[in-house]
Amino acid sequence: MLKKLFMISFALIFILVAVIMAALEDKPKAVQISETTGDLTFPMVKSACSLQKHNNMPGGYFPGYTNNMATVTFLNPGICAPPIYPFEIQSIAFTLFDPGGCQWPVVVDIVVYDMANPADSCAGPGAEKCRFTITCAQAQFGYPTVGTAVFPTPCCVNGPFYIGVQYNDQGPGPFPSIVFDNNPAPAICDNWIYSPTNWVEWYNFWTAPVPGYPIFTVLGETNSANCRLDTCEYYKAAYPDYAPVGVPDFDQKQDNWFIGMPPQQTWTHCGPVALANCLWWFDSKFETCTTPPPAICNNYPLVNPYGLWDDHSASNVMPFVDSLALYCQTNLGGISGTNVFALATGAQNWINNAGLAAWFNIRVMPLDPAFNFEFIKAEVLRSQNVILLLGFWQEVAPGYCERIGGHYVTAAGVCTDPADSGLCISDPYFDANEGEPPAGSAHGSNVHNDAQFISGPHGTMHHDRYDVIPTSCQPTGGYPFQMEFANYPVGPQDAMYFYGANQYDPSVPPVPPSGALIHTILEFAVIICPEADTDGDGIPDSQDNCPNIYNPGQEDVDQDGVGDVCDNCPSNYNPGQEDVDQDGV
Repeated sequence: MLKKLFMISFALIFILVAVIMAALEDKPKAVQISETTGDLTFPMVKSACSLQKHNNMPGGYFPGYTNNMATVTFLNPGICAPPIYPFEIQSIAFTLFDPGGCQWPVVVDIVVYDMANPADSCAGPGAEKCRFTITCAQAQFGYPTVGTAVFPTPCCVNGPFYIGVQYNDQGPGPFPSIVFDNNPAPAICDNWIYSPTNWVEWYNFWTAPVPGYPIFTVLGETNSANCRLDTCEYYKAAYPDYAPVGVPDFDQKQDNWFIGMPPQQTWTHCGPVALANCLWWFDSKFETCTTPPPAICNNYPLVNPYGLWDDHSASNVMPFVDSLALYCQTNLGGISGTNVFALATGAQNWINNAGLAAWFNIRVMPLDPAFNFEFIKAEVLRSQNVILLLGFWQEVAPGYCERIGGHYVTAAGVCTDPADSGLCISDPYFDANEGEPPAGSAHGSNVHNDAQFISGPHGTMHHDRYDVIPTSCQPTGGYPFQMEFANYPVGPQDAMYFYGANQYDPSVPPVPPSGALIHTILEFAVIICPEADTDGDGIPDSQDNCPNIYNPGQEDVDQDGVGDVCDNCPSNYNPGQEDVDQDGV
């Protein structure tokens, strides 16, 4: 039931007259009530940009709010003075109306959502960006006082968003209501209600006439320093056909790449997905064609098309990963996911079958004290491809951990400052830059099959960054692993999706998540190295001790066009060069 407030002589008069439901629609119907109230009291807060859709004139409320119901409004920071993004949402001001007998205090969540479709606000709210809980006391939020909820941590957006209030109170109710303005015709698709289990557009929820805008005033900071991405200074290079923002960031949460049944499935294909990131990037690096898909151009054999499309088409990702999974024995032999040594063997066999055995070598390195962050950093800076096996280890006693499961990621960048241990990764499971977790991605998992889209923000080269720190929890199982990711966002639920997966040693039994602290420990590095060809003769240097051309800086004392290091028999004798048989050579 919707109740409507009318402003008369700058005061609101409420008169309850009826509750009318539409004869053919199960929708709330506008009704009239009366009671004298005061004007709204807004807090005095300054900010770089203020966003609101309401007209500051209260006009209605709804006494039917129940737990979990939410109301959000579409706002666009584009009205602010540039530069706008990243935009930090700092606070939201609102008031709650109590016609009498409502429960106080009331617990609500402040929620922010991306657009489900950035091109169309009528697609409604998409992925959740930010959420925090507050308890609203009547003295601070009861109408006509407008209270302010301040975000405890930066809530950062790079475009328009939805923001509002969701009831999160297990009390008996009834709950005081969000207040709406008296606008008789709010724009279609600007306002949405979550009830009871899905989003409903404003005009579809109410029986006509619909109420006005929720009275939400949002304050924010444009070009926020708090929201600028913590990124790596060095990223692996971009190539036109087709790794336009460096290493791809393919997603493993697609194409039934799991075992078990949702919602308790185990995601198993992060190994072949991480390998696909690497091989795709190498194939792009050595591809002589510079025309991206959809044009078909395939001159390098490391990746080939599985249909009538280019080898770097988004359509090629899933069959490519499926093939790599077979090479790497993913989910075969009674294991879940991919054994780290089988991953390396599968990569080598793939390379061999592509006719490139001479051009790549693969190493598997346990990340024990002999191989530290500086080792990983040096490999990334040399433009090698590095796949990291992360282990999710939970504390069973102070300083001791047991393994839940493992997860593969691809190193995409690194911080060059000697004092900075930042590593940026293509993560097949999380996309931290896009706000995941706590919410799901802002789009479907197949969007990143187009290699121009990574965790981003889209259009940038930024991958998810984590600091590498000494591990504070000694793993059981034999290897003295020494490093972990700080603040990697895995919790018990996500860790459960990797329970028993991606082992390095079948004799190390997995343990289920218990809710204890989880450490994300760097266990192994699989390093794929292309062989150098410094003279460009098409022969790897490891097999080519005598380049066929002279290279500047390489001594050629007899000036025969062959560097002396590869020229055991110069064509003429040079003074100072020993000629023990005195034959002039």
